[in-house]
Amino acid sequence: MDDYVVVGALARVDVDRRQETRARIEALEGFTTFDVEDPLKLGVLIEATTLEEAHARFVSQLTSVDGVLGAWPVSVDIDQAEDGDGPNTDGGDTETHGDAAAGTPPAG
Repeated sequence: MDDYVVVGALARVDVDRRQETRARIEALEGFTTFDVEDPLKLGVLIEATTLEEAHARFVSQLTSVDGVLGAWPVSVDIDQAEDGDGPNTDGGDTETHGDAAAGTPPAG
């Protein structure tokens, strides 16, 4: 079984193009958006099988979507495979947080 990684991010968007920007993000495989209180931002979930893959998709895909003015990760949830390869061998969830201000993923 592969690991399952979900990165939560906030994307600052052009408010006049919010809906079309949301549609562009949603069109990316493994990306889901949700509303947050600030109309200038969208919440984004990025699903991947590794933290490295999620980070690469954040950097190469989300930040280059037309209408996204900036983005930063705010949370990471890692559900590790139960094959004993990772430090969390009981199959439980591990939540870590990167440096959201610097836009870097958590060490892992």
